Amino acid sequence: MLEAYRTSSPSADWRPSPVAALATSPDGSKVAAAREDGSLEIWLVSPGSVGWHCQLTIFGDPNSKVSSLVWSHSGRLFSSSIDGSVSEWDLYNLKQKIWNTCEW
Repeated sequence: MLEAYRTSSPSADWRPSPVAALATSPDGSKVAAAREDGSLEIWLVSPGSVGWHCQLTIFGDPNSKVSSLVWSHSGRLFSSSIDGSVSEWDLYNLKQKIWNTCEW
């Protein structure tokens, strides 16, 4: 007989935010995942491996809903949002820089 295991620990009640956009790095070693809660995750991908490894998470602006992601050939990561803003994601300082279209 199989029984469900339940715990009262708050860490066990983790519910990830849905993924809104994905982009693969130019060399295919990383996948960026933008989530509906404004966060961005970078996943390391090894060809032929079974699992991926979450390298980092950046907690961005929850009001800026990312609709697309793109990696540049230099390794920089950009996103656009449904409000018309464009962001660059600083993968070293773990920050989101949001540009409004009037700044272009």
